[in-house]
Amino acid sequence: MKKELLQEGKYKELIDLIGDSLNAEDLEFKAYAMQKSGKFEEAMVVWNQLIARKETVASYYNERGVCKFNLRFKHSLQDFDQAVKLDGNNPYFWACRAYVKDKLGDTEGAISDYEKAHQLDPEDATILNNLGLAEQKLGYTAKARQQFQKSNDLIGFKEEGLDVHAA
Repeated sequence: MKKELLQEGKYKELIDLIGDSLNAEDLEFKAYAMQKSGKFEEAMVVWNQLIARKETVASYYNERGVCKFNLRFKHSLQDFDQAVKLDGNNPYFWACRAYVKDKLGDTEGAISDYEKAHQLDPEDATILNNLGLAEQKLGYTAKARQQFQKSNDLIGFKEEGLDVHAA
């Protein structure tokens, strides 16, 4: 039921249902619901509680990093670093860190992280698109075009009337 409420965007109902439960799974659902509701400070408190209980769960750090980033905390990158350190095989963690690196001005670092995320999940069109955007930002136009084309191919997008292979 909790998963359904989260997927349906019924965040307030989910938070009310969980109430004051201290069960770890309940707290995770609560933190996600708070995040989705834009209550980043409250969600961060819950992620802190979960991290205090179990310091080895990479997703806790990643999601706390999302909260910190949305609250404009420059040290959010430390949480993304920890998530990648704990689970270096999760492309989402690499992509999140790449996004934050780019926003903090480290576009080269972002490209490296997007490339790692793409290596781990070559079928993720969003990763390819974001990699292309980062490459474009640094003037790597040809490489960026290739990423955009691969991304479009993955999602089945065809631009009518345009020859996307023309230079």
